[in-house]
Amino acid sequence: MQENESAVLIDRQLQAVADRTRLRILLLLSSGERCVCDIVNTLQLPQPKVSRHLATLRAAALVRSRIHAR
Repeated sequence: MQENESAVLIDRQLQAVADRTRLRILLLLSSGERCVCDIVNTLQLPQPKVSRHLATLRAAALVRSRIHAR
């Protein structure tokens, strides 16, 4: 990774954790993997809002997504 790319990633990460809801999501995820529905229920937020926050966290390389087969 080049120096400029590193700076961009660090900037994204700092912006991502500057939001209280995203910090709450990271705290929930710190104890293990969760599905979006668990995050929605725990935080009492609409699913689209949680998904947008998760997208921001993914773009900052702070979380990864995984699809579960049922």
